[in-house]
Amino acid sequence: MELRTIFTFLRAAELRNFSKAADSLGYAQSTVTMQIQQLEEELGKPLFDRFNRSIALTAFGESFLPLARRMYSTAQEMHALSVDPAELTGTLRIGLVESLFFSDFLKLIPKYQALMPNVVLDFSTGSSVEIVDLLTHNKLDLGSYFAESSTTQELVPLFERGANTVFVANPKHPLCQEGPVTAARLSQERFVMPEGDGIYHRQLRRLFQTRGLNLQESIRLKSTHGIVDVLKYSGGLSFLPEFAVRHDLRHGNLKVIECDLPPVPLTVTVAAHREKWISPQMQGMIQLLSSEPWL
Repeated sequence: MELRTIFTFLRAAELRNFSKAADSLGYAQSTVTMQIQQLEEELGKPLFDRFNRSIALTAFGESFLPLARRMYSTAQEMHALSVDPAELTGTLRIGLVESLFFSDFLKLIPKYQALMPNVVLDFSTGSSVEIVDLLTHNKLDLGSYFAESSTTQELVPLFERGANTVFVANPKHPLCQEGPVTAARLSQERFVMPEGDGIYHRQLRRLFQTRGLNLQESIRLKSTHGIVDVLKYSGGLSFLPEFAVRHDLRHGNLKVIECDLPPVPLTVTVAAHREKWISPQMQGMIQLLSSEPWL
């Protein structure tokens, strides 16, 4: 059972499509199909159910998936054993959507620096589109962005994490005193929102449009930090990822407004360029991001 075959299986299981798995790995689709067939023959059971345009893990495939992940992770760890992380040098270029700096991501930095103290962390922030562009042009080693944003076949999603978007305001805002409110009541308020046509705008507009309502805005700001400050010190209402306001929610500076709209999920993707070699420096950060609760 070859390691590359295990990795091919993992990519196919994640993307639910042999063609997409082939593109992400830089293989012909026939190569992916052949590797999966060889693995199934070796295991003696089918791993996937095949449909016209997609695939799905069989019950056996679902049970094999965690084992395959452990096998691949162990192989990566064995490779890393040949290198002393404390002796590694260089620069790791990481791009993040600006709001992710308000998550618990920052708690991972001391852990990484303890593991690789001589590696310089070079951070860039921007919109999801900007992060994708930097990754595509090989100006970043790793990037994290919202999955809904436009992507490209030049990138390989390494893993994804889920989060939620919430309505949030200063605790003194009238809506915070009213208890659960309706979408119609929310639409009567004017929102403090990020500038441009980002994911929060699109999500909120879609939510309101399903109820025949319109979004009203009072202030637009480029920075999530600026929006949070406006809410804290000047009042107002916004629609932001829960992780971006978690600290202020814990300290009572902001409050989530309960309403009759369904939760709105966000998918955060961590990706690299498809031709990028996953260096030990990158692997150290990937291991932290994939194993630690930071969203």
